[in-house]
Amino acid sequence: MKITGFTAWLVEADPGPKFIWRNGLPGSHGDIPRGSKPRKAVIRMETDSGLTGAIEIGRGDAVVDMVRRRYSGFIGENPLMTERMWHLMWEIDRVEEVHMRSLGLLDQLCWDVKSQAAKMPIYQMLGGNDPKVPAYASTVTWPTLGEYERYIKMSRDLGFKAFKLHAWGDVKRDIDLSTKLREWVGPDADLMFDGSAGWDYVDSLEVGLALQDLGFLWYEEPMREFYLGSYTKLCEKLTIPVLAAETSDGVHWNMASLDRKPGVGHDAGIHFLQGWLYRIDENCPYGRQFWHAGAGAWHGARKCPIVCRHRQ
Repeated sequence: MKITGFTAWLVEADPGPKFIWRNGLPGSHGDIPRGSKPRKAVIRMETDSGLTGAIEIGRGDAVVDMVRRRYSGFIGENPLMTERMWHLMWEIDRVEEVHMRSLGLLDQLCWDVKSQAAKMPIYQMLGGNDPKVPAYASTVTWPTLGEYERYIKMSRDLGFKAFKLHAWGDVKRDIDLSTKLREWVGPDADLMFDGSAGWDYVDSLEVGLALQDLGFLWYEEPMREFYLGSYTKLCEKLTIPVLAAETSDGVHWNMASLDRKPGVGHDAGIHFLQGWLYRIDENCPYGRQFWHAGAGAWHGARKCPIVCRHRQ
């Protein structure tokens, strides 16, 4: 099988609901110029077998530019050779510093075709274990404690038994919110906390100690990940598993260095941020893996004119 071409469209999409992940971070509409709508990319990869792979992803202008400039070099390659295709893209990253959202697109297109050729879903091709996984309800950052209580209890009433907080980034308020969360959902619910890299080591330690006392399942990205010594020191002081590397460059090499730090887990399931599919973590250190049921529905897209096309 050979790749014969790529087509990329820019797709204007509904901006969806407004929300933030932490005070101080730009919100969900922070990158949308006033008076416009966000544009995502839709990419189609064609092959001489008649099978096609397709994917859509946000920040479409940058993605379409990457397809226009670089993807013609993949024409003639065999998409079933996913290991080779990934390494070809990795070599481009050396000269491009490809954004993490774009690094794994080719890999996913190839696995789409590979799955169709094998007549198997991708999760079975990767080994397969259970077609169902537990889901957790993940909050956005609400302005008030009352809004958190309302939406947490709404999620609980829908049947969720696991919950993850995105809080304000204020140590005292976030500890109070975490304490309230435990009261709202009871002692048996699985609880997680995502710090969205808002703190230094001192604040991360204070919050981490409170979370482990409350029986939280994990503590996610309390700090930026450029100095791993801080994560090592933090994990030496905590018993709660610490997740990191969600937004770090370097994919599995970066994660390998974090894995060597005592107590540091990693958040490897976000395919469009880490840039690969077949390397999704099989070594979950928490005993369980969850599917993120996050806030925000993205729909109502309409196609705009074709922006670029590559053919053999």
